[in-house]
Amino acid sequence: LGALDAPFILDDKPGIVREDAIKPPVTLAKLVSEFRPVVTATLALNYASSGLDESAFRSFNLALHLLCGLLVFGFTRHTLTLKTFGDRYRGAADELAAVATAVFLLHPLQTESVTYIIQRAEILVTIGMVGAMWIAAIIAERGASATRLAGLAAMSLFAILSKQSAVVLPVLFLVYDLCLIAPGDWSALRKRAPVYGVFAAAALIVLAMGSMQSGSRTAGFEIENLSPGTYLGWQFGVLLYYAKQMLVPTSLCFDCGYRGPWLIHNSMLGANVAVHAAVVLSVGAAALAAWWRAPLVTFWLWGTAVTLAPTSSFFPLTDVYVEHRLYTPLVWYGLALAAGAWTLSEHARARGWLTGDVLRGARRAAAIGLAALFVVLTASRNEVYSDAVTLWEDAVAKAPQNSRAHYNLGNAYKRVGRGDDAIDSFQASIEIDPTVVRNWINLGSELMKVDRDQESLEAFQRAAELDPDMAVVRRNLAVAYSKLRRAPEAIAAAEKAVELDENNARGHKLLGELLYSTGRQAEALPHFRRLAELDPNDADARDRIRTITGGAG
Repeated sequence: LGALDAPFILDDKPGIVREDAIKPPVTLAKLVSEFRPVVTATLALNYASSGLDESAFRSFNLALHLLCGLLVFGFTRHTLTLKTFGDRYRGAADELAAVATAVFLLHPLQTESVTYIIQRAEILVTIGMVGAMWIAAIIAERGASATRLAGLAAMSLFAILSKQSAVVLPVLFLVYDLCLIAPGDWSALRKRAPVYGVFAAAALIVLAMGSMQSGSRTAGFEIENLSPGTYLGWQFGVLLYYAKQMLVPTSLCFDCGYRGPWLIHNSMLGANVAVHAAVVLSVGAAALAAWWRAPLVTFWLWGTAVTLAPTSSFFPLTDVYVEHRLYTPLVWYGLALAAGAWTLSEHARARGWLTGDVLRGARRAAAIGLAALFVVLTASRNEVYSDAVTLWEDAVAKAPQNSRAHYNLGNAYKRVGRGDDAIDSFQASIEIDPTVVRNWINLGSELMKVDRDQESLEAFQRAAELDPDMAVVRRNLAVAYSKLRRAPEAIAAAEKAVELDENNARGHKLLGELLYSTGRQAEALPHFRRLAELDPNDADARDRIRTITGGAG
Protein backbone atom coordinates (compact mmCIF):
# COMPACT_ATOMS: atom_id res chain seq x y z
CA LEU A 1 0.00 0.00 0.00
CA GLY A 2 2.95 2.33 0.52
CA ALA A 3 3.53 2.44 -3.25
CA LEU A 4 -0.06 3.39 -4.21
CA ASP A 5 0.73 7.09 -4.70
CA ALA A 6 4.22 6.60 -6.17
CA PRO A 7 4.81 8.57 -9.39
CA PHE A 8 4.27 7.16 -12.87
CA ILE A 9 7.37 5.26 -14.03
CA LEU A 10 8.94 4.32 -17.35
CA ASP A 11 6.22 3.15 -19.80
CA ASP A 12 3.48 4.60 -17.58
CA LYS A 13 4.29 7.99 -19.05
CA PRO A 14 3.83 7.27 -22.78
CA GLY A 15 1.14 4.66 -22.07
CA ILE A 16 -0.94 6.78 -19.68
CA VAL A 17 0.21 10.37 -19.15
CA ARG A 18 0.83 11.13 -22.84
CA GLU A 19 -1.64 8.61 -24.30
CA ASP A 20 -4.46 10.38 -26.15
CA ALA A 21 -6.42 7.14 -26.64
CA ILE A 22 -7.48 7.07 -22.97
CA LYS A 23 -8.73 10.66 -23.01
CA PRO A 24 -12.22 11.76 -24.13
CA PRO A 25 -13.83 11.15 -26.46
CA VAL A 26 -13.29 7.39 -26.14
CA THR A 27 -15.22 5.48 -28.81
CA LEU A 28 -15.50 1.81 -29.71
CA ALA A 29 -13.81 2.48 -33.06
CA LYS A 30 -10.96 4.21 -31.24
CA LEU A 31 -10.53 1.29 -28.85
CA VAL A 32 -10.59 -1.36 -31.58
CA SER A 33 -7.75 0.41 -33.36
CA GLU A 34 -5.56 0.18 -30.25
CA PHE A 35 -2.87 -2.47 -29.75
CA ARG A 36 -4.49 -3.76 -26.54
CA PRO A 37 -8.12 -2.57 -26.54
CA VAL A 38 -9.14 -4.01 -23.16
CA VAL A 39 -6.15 -2.43 -21.42
CA THR A 40 -6.84 0.92 -23.09
CA ALA A 41 -10.52 0.74 -22.07
CA THR A 42 -9.64 0.20 -18.39
CA LEU A 43 -7.10 3.02 -18.46
CA ALA A 44 -9.72 5.29 -20.05
CA LEU A 45 -12.14 4.35 -17.28
CA ASN A 46 -9.50 5.29 -14.69
CA TYR A 47 -8.79 8.59 -16.44
CA ALA A 48 -12.49 9.46 -16.71
CA SER A 49 -13.08 8.86 -13.00
CA SER A 50 -9.85 10.16 -11.43
CA GLY A 51 -7.75 11.95 -14.04
CA LEU A 52 -4.04 11.23 -13.63
CA ASP A 53 -4.28 10.16 -9.98
CA GLU A 54 -1.56 7.51 -9.59
CA SER A 55 -3.17 6.00 -6.50
CA ALA A 56 -6.47 5.50 -8.35
CA PHE A 57 -4.72 3.67 -11.18
CA ARG A 58 -2.85 1.42 -8.74
CA SER A 59 -5.96 0.77 -6.66
CA PHE A 60 -7.67 -0.38 -9.85
CA ASN A 61 -4.73 -2.70 -10.52
CA LEU A 62 -5.02 -4.10 -7.01
CA ALA A 63 -8.75 -4.70 -7.43
CA LEU A 64 -8.12 -6.53 -10.72
CA HIS A 65 -5.41 -8.60 -9.01
CA LEU A 66 -7.85 -9.68 -6.29
CA LEU A 67 -10.49 -10.49 -8.91
CA CYS A 68 -7.93 -12.61 -10.71
CA GLY A 69 -7.24 -14.36 -7.40
CA LEU A 70 -10.91 -15.37 -7.15
CA LEU A 71 -10.71 -16.93 -10.61
CA VAL A 72 -7.48 -18.68 -9.68
CA PHE A 73 -9.20 -20.16 -6.61
CA GLY A 74 -12.10 -21.49 -8.67
CA PHE A 75 -9.90 -22.85 -11.45
CA THR A 76 -7.51 -24.50 -9.00
CA ARG A 77 -10.31 -26.07 -7.00
CA HIS A 78 -11.91 -27.43 -10.17
CA THR A 79 -8.58 -28.85 -11.34
CA LEU A 80 -8.01 -30.67 -8.05
CA THR A 81 -11.42 -32.34 -8.33
CA LEU A 82 -10.94 -33.62 -11.89
CA LYS A 83 -11.79 -37.30 -12.45
CA THR A 84 -8.11 -37.96 -13.16
CA PHE A 85 -7.29 -37.52 -9.46
CA GLY A 86 -10.26 -39.48 -8.13
CA ASP A 87 -10.63 -38.68 -4.42
CA ARG A 88 -6.96 -37.83 -3.89
CA TYR A 89 -7.48 -34.09 -3.35
CA ARG A 90 -11.27 -33.90 -3.13
CA GLY A 91 -11.47 -33.60 0.65
CA ALA A 92 -8.76 -30.93 0.72
CA ALA A 93 -9.61 -29.10 -2.52
CA ASP A 94 -10.80 -25.89 -0.84
CA GLU A 95 -7.79 -25.70 1.46
CA LEU A 96 -5.30 -26.42 -1.33
CA ALA A 97 -6.99 -23.93 -3.68
CA ALA A 98 -6.70 -21.29 -0.94
CA VAL A 99 -2.97 -22.00 -0.56
CA ALA A 100 -2.41 -21.88 -4.32
CA THR A 101 -4.32 -18.59 -4.51
CA ALA A 102 -2.30 -17.12 -1.65
CA VAL A 103 0.94 -18.05 -3.45
CA PHE A 104 -0.36 -16.38 -6.60
CA LEU A 105 -1.62 -13.22 -4.89
CA LEU A 106 1.24 -12.65 -2.46
CA HIS A 107 4.33 -13.76 -4.40
CA PRO A 108 6.78 -10.82 -4.57
CA LEU A 109 7.21 -11.33 -8.31
CA GLN A 110 3.66 -9.99 -8.71
CA THR A 111 4.76 -6.54 -7.53
CA GLU A 112 5.80 -5.50 -11.02
CA SER A 113 2.41 -6.37 -12.56
CA VAL A 114 0.36 -4.68 -9.82
CA THR A 115 2.45 -1.66 -8.83
CA TYR A 116 3.83 -0.83 -12.28
CA ILE A 117 0.54 0.51 -13.61
CA ILE A 118 0.87 -0.11 -17.34
CA GLN A 119 1.56 -3.79 -16.71
CA ARG A 120 -2.06 -4.35 -15.76
CA ALA A 121 -2.07 -6.00 -19.19
CA GLU A 122 -0.65 -9.07 -17.41
CA ILE A 123 -3.49 -9.07 -14.89
CA LEU A 124 -6.17 -8.66 -17.56
CA VAL A 125 -4.77 -11.33 -19.87
CA THR A 126 -4.54 -13.73 -16.92
CA ILE A 127 -8.16 -13.07 -15.97
CA GLY A 128 -9.12 -14.01 -19.52
CA MET A 129 -6.81 -17.02 -19.78
CA VAL A 130 -7.69 -18.55 -16.40
CA GLY A 131 -11.38 -17.94 -17.03
CA ALA A 132 -11.15 -19.56 -20.46
CA MET A 133 -9.18 -22.54 -19.13
CA TRP A 134 -11.74 -23.07 -16.35
CA ILE A 135 -14.71 -22.99 -18.74
CA ALA A 136 -12.90 -25.28 -21.18
CA ALA A 137 -12.23 -27.77 -18.37
CA ILE A 138 -15.94 -27.69 -17.43
CA ILE A 139 -16.92 -28.31 -21.06
CA ALA A 140 -14.49 -31.24 -21.22
CA GLU A 141 -16.27 -32.91 -18.30
CA ARG A 142 -19.89 -31.84 -18.75
CA GLY A 143 -20.34 -31.16 -22.45
CA ALA A 144 -20.49 -28.12 -24.73
CA SER A 145 -23.70 -26.16 -24.22
CA ALA A 146 -24.32 -22.92 -26.11
CA THR A 147 -23.94 -20.92 -22.88
CA ARG A 148 -20.61 -22.51 -22.03
CA LEU A 149 -19.22 -22.00 -25.54
CA ALA A 150 -20.34 -18.36 -25.49
CA GLY A 151 -18.59 -17.88 -22.14
CA LEU A 152 -15.47 -19.55 -23.51
CA ALA A 153 -15.50 -17.29 -26.56
CA ALA A 154 -15.96 -14.18 -24.40
CA MET A 155 -13.10 -15.04 -22.04
CA SER A 156 -10.79 -16.00 -24.93
CA LEU A 157 -11.42 -12.70 -26.71
CA PHE A 158 -11.01 -10.80 -23.44
CA ALA A 159 -7.61 -12.43 -22.96
CA ILE A 160 -6.33 -11.92 -26.49
CA LEU A 161 -7.58 -8.31 -26.66
CA SER A 162 -5.76 -7.66 -23.37
CA LYS A 163 -2.44 -9.03 -24.61
CA GLN A 164 -1.75 -10.88 -27.85
CA SER A 165 0.40 -13.47 -26.10
CA ALA A 166 -2.89 -15.21 -25.19
CA VAL A 167 -2.89 -16.76 -28.68
CA VAL A 168 -1.12 -19.68 -26.96
CA LEU A 169 -4.44 -20.66 -25.32
CA PRO A 170 -5.11 -23.61 -27.68
CA VAL A 171 -1.67 -25.11 -26.98
CA LEU A 172 -1.88 -24.33 -23.27
CA PHE A 173 -5.22 -26.10 -22.94
CA LEU A 174 -3.84 -29.00 -24.99
CA VAL A 175 -1.09 -29.44 -22.38
CA TYR A 176 -3.69 -29.19 -19.58
CA ASP A 177 -5.94 -31.65 -21.41
CA LEU A 178 -3.23 -34.25 -21.98
CA CYS A 179 -1.75 -33.89 -18.49
CA LEU A 180 -4.86 -33.62 -16.34
CA ILE A 181 -8.13 -34.35 -18.14
CA ALA A 182 -7.28 -37.29 -20.40
CA PRO A 183 -3.64 -38.15 -19.64
CA GLY A 184 -1.91 -39.33 -22.79
CA ASP A 185 -5.22 -40.02 -24.57
CA TRP A 186 -4.91 -38.21 -27.90
CA SER A 187 -8.12 -39.80 -29.19
CA ALA A 188 -10.13 -38.06 -26.46
CA LEU A 189 -9.17 -34.69 -27.94
CA ARG A 190 -11.76 -35.14 -30.69
CA LYS A 191 -14.46 -34.75 -28.05
CA ARG A 192 -13.08 -31.28 -27.30
CA ALA A 193 -13.21 -30.07 -30.91
CA PRO A 194 -15.68 -27.24 -30.04
CA VAL A 195 -13.27 -25.96 -27.37
CA TYR A 196 -10.28 -25.88 -29.69
CA GLY A 197 -12.47 -24.40 -32.42
CA VAL A 198 -13.44 -21.47 -30.19
CA PHE A 199 -9.81 -20.87 -29.19
CA ALA A 200 -8.73 -20.93 -32.86
CA ALA A 201 -11.56 -18.60 -33.92
CA ALA A 202 -10.63 -16.06 -31.24
CA ALA A 203 -7.02 -16.11 -32.44
CA LEU A 204 -8.11 -15.63 -36.06
CA ILE A 205 -10.31 -12.66 -35.13
CA VAL A 206 -7.37 -10.96 -33.46
CA LEU A 207 -5.13 -11.69 -36.44
CA ALA A 208 -7.75 -10.12 -38.69
CA MET A 209 -7.83 -7.04 -36.43
CA GLY A 210 -4.04 -6.83 -36.51
CA SER A 211 -4.02 -4.77 -39.70
CA MET A 212 -6.08 -2.09 -37.93
CA GLN A 213 -4.03 -1.97 -34.78
CA SER A 214 -0.89 0.00 -34.11
CA GLY A 215 2.21 -2.10 -33.67
CA SER A 216 4.88 -2.14 -31.02
CA ARG A 217 8.40 -0.87 -31.50
CA THR A 218 9.73 -3.11 -28.78
CA ALA A 219 9.27 -6.36 -30.66
CA GLY A 220 10.18 -7.70 -34.06
CA PHE A 221 12.92 -8.93 -36.28
CA GLU A 222 14.08 -5.38 -37.02
CA ILE A 223 15.49 -4.71 -33.53
CA GLU A 224 19.02 -3.44 -33.96
CA ASN A 225 21.88 -5.72 -32.87
CA LEU A 226 19.54 -8.47 -31.66
CA SER A 227 19.04 -11.38 -34.02
CA PRO A 228 16.36 -14.06 -33.48
CA GLY A 229 19.06 -16.69 -32.94
CA THR A 230 20.84 -14.63 -30.29
CA TYR A 231 17.59 -13.86 -28.50
CA LEU A 232 16.56 -17.53 -28.51
CA GLY A 233 19.94 -18.57 -27.14
CA TRP A 234 19.68 -16.09 -24.30
CA GLN A 235 16.19 -17.28 -23.40
CA PHE A 236 17.39 -20.68 -22.14
CA GLY A 237 19.24 -18.87 -19.37
CA VAL A 238 16.32 -16.53 -18.79
CA LEU A 239 13.94 -19.47 -18.37
CA LEU A 240 16.23 -20.97 -15.75
CA TYR A 241 16.35 -17.66 -13.93
CA TYR A 242 12.55 -17.37 -14.12
CA ALA A 243 12.26 -20.81 -12.49
CA LYS A 244 14.71 -19.79 -9.79
CA GLN A 245 12.74 -16.59 -9.10
CA MET A 246 9.52 -18.56 -8.70
CA LEU A 247 11.16 -20.87 -6.20
CA VAL A 248 13.48 -18.40 -4.46
CA PRO A 249 12.40 -14.80 -5.23
CA THR A 250 15.59 -12.90 -4.45
CA SER A 251 17.41 -10.08 -6.27
CA LEU A 252 14.19 -8.89 -7.92
CA CYS A 253 14.96 -6.14 -10.39
CA PHE A 254 12.68 -3.67 -12.15
CA ASP A 255 14.87 -3.13 -15.23
CA CYS A 256 17.59 -5.74 -15.58
CA GLY A 257 16.91 -7.22 -19.00
CA TYR A 258 17.29 -4.36 -21.43
CA ARG A 259 19.22 -5.78 -24.41
CA GLY A 260 22.63 -6.33 -22.88
CA PRO A 261 23.88 -8.57 -20.05
CA TRP A 262 21.37 -9.51 -17.34
CA LEU A 263 21.34 -11.42 -14.08
CA ILE A 264 21.47 -14.93 -15.50
CA HIS A 265 24.98 -14.25 -16.80
CA ASN A 266 26.09 -14.00 -13.20
CA SER A 267 24.61 -17.34 -12.22
CA MET A 268 26.54 -20.40 -11.14
CA LEU A 269 26.10 -21.80 -14.66
CA GLY A 270 27.90 -18.86 -16.20
CA ALA A 271 27.03 -17.32 -19.56
CA ASN A 272 27.36 -20.44 -21.71
CA VAL A 273 24.22 -20.76 -23.83
CA ALA A 274 24.85 -24.46 -24.50
CA VAL A 275 24.90 -25.22 -20.77
CA HIS A 276 21.64 -23.34 -20.23
CA ALA A 277 20.02 -25.11 -23.18
CA ALA A 278 21.13 -28.54 -21.94
CA VAL A 279 19.68 -27.89 -18.47
CA VAL A 280 16.36 -26.56 -19.81
CA LEU A 281 15.92 -29.45 -22.25
CA SER A 282 16.82 -31.96 -19.53
CA VAL A 283 14.25 -30.47 -17.15
CA GLY A 284 11.66 -30.58 -19.93
CA ALA A 285 12.43 -34.23 -20.62
CA ALA A 286 12.28 -35.07 -16.91
CA ALA A 287 8.89 -33.37 -16.67
CA LEU A 288 7.60 -35.55 -19.49
CA ALA A 289 8.98 -38.64 -17.77
CA ALA A 290 7.13 -37.64 -14.58
CA TRP A 291 3.89 -37.22 -16.53
CA TRP A 292 2.06 -40.12 -14.86
CA ARG A 293 3.42 -39.75 -11.32
CA ALA A 294 3.33 -35.96 -11.04
CA PRO A 295 1.01 -34.55 -13.74
CA LEU A 296 0.62 -31.21 -11.95
CA VAL A 297 4.39 -30.68 -11.96
CA THR A 298 4.48 -31.60 -15.64
CA PHE A 299 1.70 -29.10 -16.33
CA TRP A 300 3.46 -26.40 -14.30
CA LEU A 301 6.71 -26.74 -16.24
CA TRP A 302 5.27 -27.27 -19.71
CA GLY A 303 2.41 -24.85 -19.11
CA THR A 304 4.92 -22.21 -18.09
CA ALA A 305 7.02 -22.88 -21.21
CA VAL A 306 3.93 -22.50 -23.43
CA THR A 307 2.77 -19.35 -21.63
CA LEU A 308 6.21 -17.76 -22.02
CA ALA A 309 6.71 -18.92 -25.62
CA PRO A 310 5.67 -15.59 -27.23
CA THR A 311 8.30 -13.72 -25.18
CA SER A 312 10.92 -16.44 -24.73
CA SER A 313 11.27 -17.90 -28.21
CA PHE A 314 12.93 -16.55 -31.34
CA PHE A 315 10.84 -13.36 -31.72
CA PRO A 316 13.11 -10.66 -30.27
CA LEU A 317 11.96 -8.16 -27.66
CA THR A 318 14.07 -5.27 -26.45
CA ASP A 319 13.66 -6.49 -22.87
CA VAL A 320 15.24 -9.92 -22.64
CA TYR A 321 14.26 -10.59 -19.02
CA VAL A 322 11.14 -9.09 -17.41
CA GLU A 323 9.55 -10.14 -14.13
CA HIS A 324 5.95 -9.28 -15.02
CA ARG A 325 5.95 -12.05 -17.64
CA LEU A 326 5.73 -14.52 -14.75
CA TYR A 327 2.35 -13.23 -13.56
CA THR A 328 0.36 -15.95 -15.39
CA PRO A 329 2.85 -18.82 -14.86
CA LEU A 330 2.54 -18.25 -11.10
CA VAL A 331 -1.00 -19.65 -11.40
CA TRP A 332 0.39 -22.99 -12.59
CA TYR A 333 3.20 -22.84 -10.01
CA GLY A 334 0.82 -22.21 -7.10
CA LEU A 335 -1.31 -25.16 -8.16
CA ALA A 336 1.66 -27.53 -8.38
CA LEU A 337 3.21 -26.26 -5.13
CA ALA A 338 0.04 -26.63 -3.06
CA ALA A 339 -0.79 -30.10 -4.39
CA GLY A 340 2.84 -31.24 -4.25
CA ALA A 341 3.29 -30.18 -0.63
CA TRP A 342 0.04 -31.91 0.32
CA THR A 343 1.13 -35.11 -1.47
CA LEU A 344 4.45 -35.14 0.37
CA SER A 345 2.70 -34.66 3.69
CA GLU A 346 0.39 -37.59 2.85
CA HIS A 347 3.45 -39.74 2.19
CA ALA A 348 4.79 -38.71 5.59
CA ARG A 349 1.48 -39.69 7.19
CA ALA A 350 1.43 -43.04 5.36
CA ARG A 351 4.89 -43.82 6.70
CA GLY A 352 3.98 -42.84 10.21
CA TRP A 353 6.26 -39.81 10.36
CA LEU A 354 3.35 -37.43 11.02
CA THR A 355 -0.06 -38.32 12.38
CA GLY A 356 -3.39 -36.70 13.21
CA ASP A 357 -3.25 -33.24 14.72
CA VAL A 358 0.51 -32.98 14.18
CA LEU A 359 0.04 -33.40 10.43
CA ARG A 360 -2.77 -30.84 10.27
CA GLY A 361 -0.78 -28.41 12.39
CA ALA A 362 2.32 -28.84 10.21
CA ARG A 363 0.31 -28.15 7.06
CA ARG A 364 -1.26 -25.02 8.47
CA ALA A 365 2.02 -23.78 9.89
CA ALA A 366 3.74 -24.28 6.53
CA ALA A 367 0.96 -22.46 4.67
CA ILE A 368 0.85 -19.56 7.13
CA GLY A 369 4.65 -19.34 7.23
CA LEU A 370 4.94 -19.20 3.45
CA ALA A 371 2.19 -16.59 3.21
CA ALA A 372 3.84 -14.49 5.92
CA LEU A 373 7.20 -14.71 4.16
CA PHE A 374 5.65 -13.59 0.88
CA VAL A 375 3.85 -10.71 2.63
CA VAL A 376 7.14 -9.47 4.09
CA LEU A 377 9.00 -9.82 0.78
CA THR A 378 6.22 -8.18 -1.22
CA ALA A 379 5.87 -5.31 1.24
CA SER A 380 9.63 -4.77 1.08
CA ARG A 381 9.54 -4.80 -2.71
CA ASN A 382 6.71 -2.26 -2.77
CA GLU A 383 8.80 0.04 -0.58
CA VAL A 384 11.36 0.08 -3.38
CA TYR A 385 8.65 1.02 -5.89
CA SER A 386 7.31 3.80 -3.65
CA ASP A 387 10.13 6.18 -4.60
CA ALA A 388 11.55 6.66 -8.10
CA VAL A 389 15.11 7.31 -6.88
CA THR A 390 15.08 4.17 -4.72
CA LEU A 391 13.64 2.08 -7.57
CA TRP A 392 16.28 3.11 -10.08
CA GLU A 393 19.13 2.95 -7.55
CA ASP A 394 18.05 -0.64 -6.90
CA ALA A 395 17.99 -1.41 -10.63
CA VAL A 396 21.44 0.11 -11.18
CA ALA A 397 22.90 -1.79 -8.24
CA LYS A 398 21.62 -5.10 -9.66
CA ALA A 399 22.27 -4.36 -13.34
CA PRO A 400 25.20 -1.94 -13.50
CA GLN A 401 25.65 -2.60 -17.23
CA ASN A 402 22.13 -1.44 -18.10
CA SER A 403 22.43 1.93 -19.79
CA ARG A 404 18.69 2.61 -19.57
CA ALA A 405 18.67 2.11 -15.80
CA HIS A 406 21.44 4.72 -15.35
CA TYR A 407 19.57 7.10 -17.64
CA ASN A 408 16.33 6.78 -15.67
CA LEU A 409 18.20 7.12 -12.39
CA GLY A 410 19.63 10.37 -13.74
CA ASN A 411 16.11 11.59 -14.53
CA ALA A 412 14.96 10.63 -11.03
CA TYR A 413 17.83 12.57 -9.48
CA LYS A 414 17.07 15.51 -11.74
CA ARG A 415 13.44 15.68 -10.59
CA VAL A 416 14.45 15.90 -6.91
CA GLY A 417 17.15 18.51 -7.52
CA ARG A 418 20.22 16.27 -7.17
CA GLY A 419 21.98 17.74 -10.17
CA ASP A 420 25.48 16.40 -9.50
CA ASP A 421 24.15 12.87 -9.04
CA ALA A 422 22.11 13.24 -12.23
CA ILE A 423 25.24 14.23 -14.17
CA ASP A 424 27.11 11.20 -12.84
CA SER A 425 24.24 8.90 -13.85
CA PHE A 426 23.97 10.30 -17.37
CA GLN A 427 27.73 9.98 -17.79
CA ALA A 428 27.57 6.37 -16.58
CA SER A 429 24.82 5.66 -19.10
CA ILE A 430 26.90 7.19 -21.88
CA GLU A 431 29.94 5.12 -20.95
CA ILE A 432 27.89 1.97 -21.47
CA ASP A 433 26.14 3.13 -24.65
CA PRO A 434 27.36 6.40 -26.20
CA THR A 435 24.92 6.15 -29.14
CA VAL A 436 21.73 7.18 -27.31
CA VAL A 437 20.85 10.81 -28.10
CA ARG A 438 18.69 11.41 -25.03
CA ASN A 439 21.64 10.69 -22.72
CA TRP A 440 23.67 13.49 -24.30
CA ILE A 441 20.69 15.88 -24.26
CA ASN A 442 19.99 15.36 -20.55
CA LEU A 443 23.67 15.48 -19.67
CA GLY A 444 24.05 18.76 -21.54
CA SER A 445 21.00 20.25 -19.82
CA GLU A 446 22.26 19.36 -16.34
CA LEU A 447 25.75 20.66 -17.09
CA MET A 448 24.23 23.93 -18.30
CA LYS A 449 22.36 24.34 -14.98
CA VAL A 450 25.65 24.39 -13.08
CA ASP A 451 27.35 26.71 -15.59
CA ARG A 452 29.65 24.08 -17.06
CA ASP A 453 28.90 25.71 -20.38
CA GLN A 454 31.74 24.35 -22.53
CA GLU A 455 31.02 20.77 -21.42
CA SER A 456 27.32 21.38 -22.02
CA LEU A 457 28.02 22.57 -25.56
CA GLU A 458 30.14 19.49 -26.27
CA ALA A 459 27.33 17.22 -25.07
CA PHE A 460 24.81 18.92 -27.36
CA GLN A 461 27.27 18.80 -30.27
CA ARG A 462 27.58 15.06 -29.77
CA ALA A 463 23.78 14.74 -29.72
CA ALA A 464 23.60 16.69 -32.99
CA GLU A 465 26.13 14.35 -34.58
CA LEU A 466 24.01 11.34 -33.59
CA ASP A 467 20.73 12.89 -34.79
CA PRO A 468 21.17 15.97 -36.99
CA ASP A 469 17.42 16.28 -37.57
CA MET A 470 16.22 16.58 -33.97
CA ALA A 471 14.89 20.08 -33.39
CA VAL A 472 15.26 20.00 -29.60
CA VAL A 473 18.98 19.29 -29.97
CA ARG A 474 19.37 22.33 -32.23
CA ARG A 475 17.50 24.52 -29.74
CA ASN A 476 19.75 23.34 -26.93
CA LEU A 477 22.78 24.00 -29.10
CA ALA A 478 21.56 27.53 -29.73
CA VAL A 479 21.23 28.21 -25.99
CA ALA A 480 24.67 26.73 -25.30
CA TYR A 481 26.32 28.86 -28.00
CA SER A 482 24.48 31.92 -26.68
CA LYS A 483 25.76 31.37 -23.13
CA LEU A 484 29.29 31.22 -24.54
CA ARG A 485 28.61 34.48 -26.45
CA ARG A 486 28.93 32.81 -29.82
CA ALA A 487 25.97 34.63 -31.39
CA PRO A 488 26.42 33.67 -35.07
CA GLU A 489 26.55 29.97 -34.23
CA ALA A 490 23.63 30.34 -31.81
CA ILE A 491 21.49 31.95 -34.52
CA ALA A 492 22.46 29.30 -37.07
CA ALA A 493 21.46 26.53 -34.65
CA ALA A 494 18.15 28.25 -33.83
CA GLU A 495 17.39 28.71 -37.54
CA LYS A 496 17.97 25.00 -38.10
CA ALA A 497 15.66 24.19 -35.18
CA VAL A 498 12.86 26.28 -36.69
CA GLU A 499 13.45 24.69 -40.09
CA LEU A 500 13.12 21.22 -38.54
CA ASP A 501 10.05 22.09 -36.43
CA GLU A 502 8.24 25.10 -37.84
CA ASN A 503 5.30 24.81 -35.42
CA ASN A 504 7.32 24.87 -32.21
CA ALA A 505 6.69 28.07 -30.24
CA ARG A 506 9.91 27.77 -28.20
CA GLY A 507 11.98 27.59 -31.39
CA HIS A 508 10.51 30.81 -32.78
CA LYS A 509 10.89 32.59 -29.45
CA LEU A 510 14.52 31.54 -29.13
CA LEU A 511 15.40 32.59 -32.68
CA GLY A 512 13.46 35.84 -32.34
CA GLU A 513 15.27 36.79 -29.13
CA LEU A 514 18.68 35.93 -30.59
CA LEU A 515 18.05 38.05 -33.67
CA TYR A 516 16.57 40.87 -31.58
CA SER A 517 19.55 40.94 -29.21
CA THR A 518 21.98 41.31 -32.12
CA GLY A 519 20.09 44.25 -33.65
CA ARG A 520 18.41 42.25 -36.43
CA GLN A 521 14.93 43.34 -35.41
CA ALA A 522 13.33 43.21 -38.84
CA GLU A 523 14.39 39.56 -39.15
CA ALA A 524 13.16 38.84 -35.63
CA LEU A 525 9.64 40.25 -36.26
CA PRO A 526 8.25 37.27 -38.30
CA HIS A 527 9.31 34.89 -35.57
CA PHE A 528 7.62 36.90 -32.82
CA ARG A 529 4.47 37.07 -34.95
CA ARG A 530 4.59 33.31 -35.50
CA LEU A 531 5.14 32.87 -31.76
CA ALA A 532 2.03 34.96 -31.08
CA GLU A 533 0.03 32.70 -33.41
CA LEU A 534 1.29 29.50 -31.79
CA ASP A 535 0.99 30.81 -28.22
CA PRO A 536 -1.47 33.72 -27.94
CA ASN A 537 -0.83 33.92 -24.20
CA ASP A 538 2.85 34.79 -24.58
CA ALA A 539 3.03 38.43 -23.41
CA ASP A 540 6.68 38.75 -24.42
CA ALA A 541 5.78 38.13 -28.04
CA ARG A 542 3.26 41.00 -28.06
CA ASP A 543 5.72 43.33 -26.32
CA ARG A 544 8.44 42.58 -28.86
CA ILE A 545 6.06 43.11 -31.78
CA ARG A 546 4.91 46.48 -30.40
CA THR A 547 8.53 47.55 -29.78
CA ILE A 548 9.71 46.58 -33.28
CA THR A 549 6.70 48.07 -35.08
CA GLY A 550 6.46 51.19 -32.97
CA GLY A 551 3.09 50.14 -31.63
CA ALA A 552 1.63 49.26 -35.02
CA GLY A 553 1.23 45.60 -33.98
